[in-house]
Amino acid sequence: MRKIAISTSILGLISCLVGVACTVKTDDGTDSKGGSGGLSNSGGTSSSDGGKSGSASAGNASGEAGNGEAGNGEAGSGEAGSGAGGPTRALFDCKSRDATTAKVVSGAITKDQTWSGTVYLKDDVSIEDGATVTIEAGTQVIAGPDSSLDVGWNSQPATLKAAGTAANPIRFCGEQGDAGFWRGIIVEPNVTSNSQLHHVLIADAGAKAEALHLIADIDIQNVQLRNSQKDGVRAEDFTAGSSDLSVEGAGGTAVVLTHSNAIEHFPIGGVFENNVSNVLAIDFDTIKADAHFRNVGIPYYQQPSVDVYDAKVTFDPGVVYHFGAGAHLEIGWNGHTATISAAGSEAKPIVFEGATTKSGFWAGLVIREKVSTDSELSNVEIRHGGGGTNAFALELRAPITLDGVLVSDNDAGVFISNTGLDKGSKDLTVTKGEQRPLTVEPDGLVTLPQGGSFTGNAIDEIAIKGDSYRASGTVPNLGIPYRLLSSLDTLAGSSLTLTAGSEFILPSDAHLQIGWNGNKATFIAAGTAAKPIRFRGSDSNSGYWEGLLLGDQVLSESKLDYVEVSGGQDACLTLRSSIAVTHSTISKCTGYGILKKSTDTRDYETGNTFTAVGSGNLGTL
Repeated sequence: MRKIAISTSILGLISCLVGVACTVKTDDGTDSKGGSGGLSNSGGTSSSDGGKSGSASAGNASGEAGNGEAGNGEAGSGEAGSGAGGPTRALFDCKSRDATTAKVVSGAITKDQTWSGTVYLKDDVSIEDGATVTIEAGTQVIAGPDSSLDVGWNSQPATLKAAGTAANPIRFCGEQGDAGFWRGIIVEPNVTSNSQLHHVLIADAGAKAEALHLIADIDIQNVQLRNSQKDGVRAEDFTAGSSDLSVEGAGGTAVVLTHSNAIEHFPIGGVFENNVSNVLAIDFDTIKADAHFRNVGIPYYQQPSVDVYDAKVTFDPGVVYHFGAGAHLEIGWNGHTATISAAGSEAKPIVFEGATTKSGFWAGLVIREKVSTDSELSNVEIRHGGGGTNAFALELRAPITLDGVLVSDNDAGVFISNTGLDKGSKDLTVTKGEQRPLTVEPDGLVTLPQGGSFTGNAIDEIAIKGDSYRASGTVPNLGIPYRLLSSLDTLAGSSLTLTAGSEFILPSDAHLQIGWNGNKATFIAAGTAAKPIRFRGSDSNSGYWEGLLLGDQVLSESKLDYVEVSGGQDACLTLRSSIAVTHSTISKCTGYGILKKSTDTRDYETGNTFTAVGSGNLGTL
């Protein structure tokens, strides 16, 4: 016998992150407790024995259920009040499950049919061979044990028109009200584009896989899934303009999305409650078309790594995006162009974080070289990333804009390449990291944003990775030291200006050389009496590092004022060009304090201080 295709469920990886569940009275008259306002919305209960439904007032943030009154009339649908004074939502119920007088359908449907009244699904039912099934508003479809409805089985063309109304929805319910009593509905690839599910309830399904599986896009309007044994919905796409998909009480994941098209066209406006894993799970690894991640009130959950190329991804304010172990989100993968727009607000930041609240749980957000410069991360929080070899919680290789970005509770923090950041960037904070908050390639130094904080990490230093500087600009004082990981040479045409109070730490036998190999370069290190600029070795011993070297083509406007240089070898400061050195302290040099050309007649001793210099204050090259 033909079976529905079975897909792998993504089971309870994340517990429900929203309020307590919405009240819904089941067909046996029992009810579950009402939920809090905000995302999910509580409302009046409805009675299957014909009781009149009470209604909760719109915007009841406490989610208190309305009181149903007993009656003999047809069962009413309770209305769910939304938090914060939002609109109401009718909760569809299963009414009677009596199939005694129902029309029985079974096997293949190859000619057009119209369903009305009560219909009984027996075993596997498939719509195929170009047939259209029209289901009238108010139809009650009772599903027998382990039954299913397959629209377009075996990739054959088919059409399903299930057009209920808010007052007269179409109901697909198990013959018994047990989760997984039947298997559910599958929509195959060749289902026609005018197929629809409007004002439909799908209850008690999910016996083998998800209750609703959309391989083809279909128009969704106010579809409610309830009491699925496994996942609620698995979807490759929805028809553009779809809205109001709700999943409640699924034993697996609320929704599993298998293609980025399902992100772009997701039917927003519904609620997701009481699901074992109350997330929109991402089960694909590439995004090749524009995708808009809207705030649906529950987190997105990305288990695999995802690469974005030749597309724009947009994240709305308030989006929460969870990552599985070791996963990354890479924008502009493999040299492709791409754009990211993640513009949150102070009240509704966009949050990228691990599914488990552990530093290094996931890899990170990667912005590659060809990501467009109009990309931005604004009011964004990044947590629990930076795990894995050479991974950073945020890796930036294109000059995008950062504004109000918080990187917290990660392993490795932020990496900024030589391309740096957009000049309008500001307010980057990196804290509570297991390593250094920032690792920067040399040219990126002059683009570092100000206004944030970089303290509270295991190592409060900014690492400088790379051996050549070609840029022009000012390196800001961000309140913590810069640590060179190797010698650094500034090259032709470069201009390097340092800010008062900055400190630079160098490793053993390394140097900082301005105007390497006879190149013209400018170097301005102007501190103050209260905030001198310091150069020292990782170790405080004399002769630990090579020293500060200025080449013979360093331009005359270069200067050192209120600078401290300590721990050099042959000399702490070597001057092959004559520049101003004033109010400075030279100390712990195994050789001379300053080495200069014999032709340089500038007075370097007056006004400067020399301490513990092995060979004397001045020497000549």
